[in-house]
Amino acid sequence: MSAAVLATLVALVAVSVTIVIGGLNAEAQQARMAAEQSRALAEEQQQQLAVAAETKSQQEKVVAQRAEVAATQSKERVRQVLYAADIQVARNHWAANRPEKMRELLEQHLPAAGVPDLRGFEWHYLWRLANSQQRTLRGHAQPIDTLAFAGSTGDLLSGDVEYQYRTAGTLRKWPGGRADEASTLFTQPVSPTRAGYYPGIRALAVSPDGSRCALVDSGVVRVLNVETGEQARVLDAFNGSAQAVAFAPDGRQLAVGERGGEITIWDTETGDKSATIGKQTLSIVRLEFSPDGTRLAAASGDSSAPTWSQLLNGELWLWDVKAREQVAQCRGVRSFVNDLSVNAQGTTVAAATMEGTIVLWNMKRTEGDRILRGHSGPVNAVRWLPEGRYLASGGDDGTVQVWDIGREEAKQVYKGHSGPVTALAVSADGNLLASGGRDTLIQLWDPRVDPERTIIRDFPYAIGTLAYSGDGQWLAIGTYTQVSVCDTLRLEKRHVLPIDHWVFATAISHDGRLVATAGNQGSRGEEPGVVKIWDVTAGAARHTFDRPRVAQPGGVCNRRGQDNRGVSRRHAVGGRRRLSRRA
Repeated sequence: MSAAVLATLVALVAVSVTIVIGGLNAEAQQARMAAEQSRALAEEQQQQLAVAAETKSQQEKVVAQRAEVAATQSKERVRQVLYAADIQVARNHWAANRPEKMRELLEQHLPAAGVPDLRGFEWHYLWRLANSQQRTLRGHAQPIDTLAFAGSTGDLLSGDVEYQYRTAGTLRKWPGGRADEASTLFTQPVSPTRAGYYPGIRALAVSPDGSRCALVDSGVVRVLNVETGEQARVLDAFNGSAQAVAFAPDGRQLAVGERGGEITIWDTETGDKSATIGKQTLSIVRLEFSPDGTRLAAASGDSSAPTWSQLLNGELWLWDVKAREQVAQCRGVRSFVNDLSVNAQGTTVAAATMEGTIVLWNMKRTEGDRILRGHSGPVNAVRWLPEGRYLASGGDDGTVQVWDIGREEAKQVYKGHSGPVTALAVSADGNLLASGGRDTLIQLWDPRVDPERTIIRDFPYAIGTLAYSGDGQWLAIGTYTQVSVCDTLRLEKRHVLPIDHWVFATAISHDGRLVATAGNQGSRGEEPGVVKIWDVTAGAARHTFDRPRVAQPGGVCNRRGQDNRGVSRRHAVGGRRRLSRRA
């Protein structure tokens, strides 16, 4: 074979190999491209699946969040509805003289950590009603039957009585009307009680200087030293029939009334009987001297009467102490007299009667003058306030009422006992009224404060703005040229700010220490506006900010944060919170 042919064959073989290799390379390249496309498609699909999963997860989260928000909003709406319903029920409890139930209901809405506070002024108002007493004294285990303040010291004496013959009565002393230093002055001796007598302190009188007190214990009269509780005298010459006691203005003579109707005078220094005043037909239940000591008012009735009709037979007599004779009988009394009180002026006797009335007897005209009606059951106790214009009364309906005698109406009604009010006492300065009841509690009140009073008067112009402090204690009242900060319990002006601009909006800090006012300047409010932050106590502006002219006065915000023109409350609320933080 020639070289040329061989070369041709080699060339043909080389070309064939090249073609085969090229085809194989093309197929491999196509395979790689297909594999890359498959991988890219798989990755794209995986990314799409991941995005879809993420989207679905996000959508599920959004749905869950919306559901949570809806549940929270629904729960909050339920809380708001329950709050509104409970406020109405609380008001009903107050109207029905159930302050303890109202207090329990209001306590359920005390804010918890992390929970929005729904309480508005209505809650704070009812809370103050439920706690309108200055303080409550607890220490007696039995119903309280007698109360008396010891002179000008402010020390309060209280005696209890046991109607079930189970335990002895006690006399307790509350220094300054406080519970932290309370002590027991006297405990009834443990011995069989006389027939017809309940164990306990049945009557209590304090000498004018507050150094001694006289009490009736199962028909026995005991004179004690108020400071030490030591017994100075024991008067037991009544055959167990003593029922009422009263100190004369000299602080030495003591009048004692008996079940048989006899009235005697005793010298507490010697323990001797000074005189026998006289005798009434019914059992003596209450005695009280006139301020000058010349007259003695004596209430009597049949305390052992088995029927209600017999209890309606009571008497009230006025005795001349020196002449030892009856000078007048009150014709206005037609039923059993539970208590009596002579005013400091010595002109009028107030008698609390079983039929639910208070008889005011003018001692000068010696006739039943006026009848006060306001209790829904028997009146158990009456006490005059020192100035003689007001009279306090307590009754079976559980209320303590303070009467304006000139108007013959109750100006204040206190509700703090869960049962009948059986005893009253007024401090020498008239600033403290104590009430005791069968619920074993002693409530102390400020008789100058009316918890239900709702009117504040004497503003120079029409009221344009109102703002309550967060604690509900303070109310900022704005007219166009004046802002007054009022105590919402006493409902009286405490501060008047010297405003020098027209007031169109007000806000007050949570604690009532700062007030913000906004308005226009100029004699007619035509000048650019101003915002001022006032220190209430100092009565001076702490900060002044120039602002654009205030176009429209502010209004009173409701619970939803809208005023009477639909203006959002958020600015006022924010301002109040900023004031609170700065304070």
